[in-house]
Amino acid sequence: WRLYGGWYDGNPARLKPPADAEVAFEVAALAGGVEALVARAQALADGARSAGGPIGRPADADSLRLACQLIEWAVVAEPDSAAVRAAASEIYALRRDSERSLMAKGIYGEAAERR
Repeated sequence: WRLYGGWYDGNPARLKPPADAEVAFEVAALAGGVEALVARAQALADGARSAGGPIGRPADADSLRLACQLIEWAVVAEPDSAAVRAAASEIYALRRDSERSLMAKGIYGEAAERR
C-alpha cells in the first residue's frame, strides 16, 4: 500500500490529498486574496522575530512554520508576483537563520534564494 498510497498519518483528508496548487488557490480565495495570506505570513514572521534573542522557543518556531506554509500557498497561488516572491524570500531567510540543523538551514536558504 505504501508504494502506491504513501504514508498514512491517520488523517483521512491527507490519504489522497488534492494537488498543492488546488489547495493554494482555495485558501487564497477563502482568505480574501493572496495579499491577505502574505500579510498574515509577514505578521507571524515579525512576531517570531520580535520575540527577541535566538528564535528557538516553541511558540516562535510554530509561528515561523505557519508563516512558511501561508507564504508558500501565496507563491503557488500567484507565482508571477514579485512582491509575493520577495516576502517569501524574507520569511524563508528568517526561518533559515532560526534553524540549528545544517540540513534545514540549507533547505530554507535555497528556498529564500530561489524566490
